[in-house]
Amino acid sequence: MDVNLARTFLIVAETGSFVDAARKLNITQSTVSARIKGLEELLGRPIFTRSKSGAELTGAGELFQKHALALVRVWQQAQLQVSLADQHPEHVSLGAPLSLWSGFLLKWASRLRIQIPGIAVSATAGASTMLNQRLIEGTLDLAVMYRPSPPPGLTIEHLFDEEFVLVSSAKAASRRVSNDYLLVY
Repeated sequence: MDVNLARTFLIVAETGSFVDAARKLNITQSTVSARIKGLEELLGRPIFTRSKSGAELTGAGELFQKHALALVRVWQQAQLQVSLADQHPEHVSLGAPLSLWSGFLLKWASRLRIQIPGIAVSATAGASTMLNQRLIEGTLDLAVMYRPSPPPGLTIEHLFDEEFVLVSSAKAASRRVSNDYLLVY
């Protein structure tokens, strides 16, 4: 399948419009229409409901969306690894929530580059669900998360415990009230 079909599909799904997708992709609206029509022929189902107000995903389109995203990611990963192969014979793709980058992962990635000079490191910040999906797709080699759900066929290792410290502007005597708490997932 042509990756441009999947990329075009994702832009139409994001914008809700063939015209807006054409502008974003710097192609004509008829090219967008032809790509979507070709994709629908390949899939054997309509993926958009078209109207004067725009384009809306059908049930089949919603099902295809995560696969289209995976196709585009895998293609981008392949392009990256092939383009870096001459300069960097080794490559690792690493992902984590944004909160783990500043305190831990930037230092770790720097040490990794010192210990293995020929390695290229690709980094991604995102939510655990997205990171798990990318691990399953094979577009991430390693993900560091707070509460991972075990993806099939992958190994989870405990790295460290993080200590949380309560910081408050309230006076010491008035800090704790029985219903004064915040639960963060």
